[in-house]
Amino acid sequence: MSEISRKDFFRRNQEILETLFSPDWFHQTSRQQHPAYQRWLLCEKIITKQGGAIHWPEQSADLPTLARLGLDSAILIDATKGDLRRLRLGSLDLLFRDENVRKKFLSRRDDPEQFEDVWVELYVGAWHRGKGHDVEHREIEKRPDIKIKIPGAQFPAFVECKRLRVISEKRIRRHIRDANNKISNETKVGPGYGILVLDVSAHHIAEAQDNEGIALPEKLKTTVSIVQSRLADRKNRSIGAAILVWDEYKVQHIRPSTEHAPLSKTWYGFRRRSTRVFHNNPHFPLPQDLPVYDVWKVEFTMHYTPRSVSEATDRMKWIPE
Repeated sequence: MSEISRKDFFRRNQEILETLFSPDWFHQTSRQQHPAYQRWLLCEKIITKQGGAIHWPEQSADLPTLARLGLDSAILIDATKGDLRRLRLGSLDLLFRDENVRKKFLSRRDDPEQFEDVWVELYVGAWHRGKGHDVEHREIEKRPDIKIKIPGAQFPAFVECKRLRVISEKRIRRHIRDANNKISNETKVGPGYGILVLDVSAHHIAEAQDNEGIALPEKLKTTVSIVQSRLADRKNRSIGAAILVWDEYKVQHIRPSTEHAPLSKTWYGFRRRSTRVFHNNPHFPLPQDLPVYDVWKVEFTMHYTPRSVSEATDRMKWIPE
């Protein structure tokens, strides 16, 4: 747990974005529709106009953006061997170990949709690096995005990453077919576990339904059902499992023990969750316990500041996990 000022919390998140892009990049009006610019701008507003405080409930609609900001920052810091407690990024050379990955990111960075696509690859690879797995990002035509060697696993994992902009059966079927073809091209050369990562956070960033992160959100059940129908019998057998990823947030207002006392703190929890859909008859069955992706969680507690008392309490606690 680390205690930092509220302004520093948002400023350091800005600095992480500025390292990935550049400080000048965020001062170009043409960037206004870019998700990175929108996250940076929200931080700027909270710092300069709100004294580092989140206005509640007026800013409840901003929580999905804050969720992605906090989660992505934590994943980047972990992947670059930075300081999670102080929100300091490490070396980007650890993230872009392969020059092809760096070139791919730079070539797609400025386009809002392509940035979101390549970001899925980066955070999946970052999660595995954080677990000590050997990660190889590739730019090979008609082959999956990532090859991962997991200690103790019989075969390497071949991972294709997709971001669902539109939730439709047609789109899901197309992504699954494309991933299956790419993984099949790989496993014809040598055995491997086929994995499709489907990021559905564009449509399923929502308030958590339970504190433990066990229940599957109602909105996701139809999507999961569609994926299950495509990973059955002799269909798409090169995919051992599909992993659906989405973000959630939770807010709790904390009162002192004194009865009827005003609010003293607000706790914000963000997590990037996933669920697996296994093929019932794949070429290479994925072990149930193979660590291919799990929950990421960050949380922070912000002291409540009455609107009439500016900067009454300027400290907050940040708890990455």
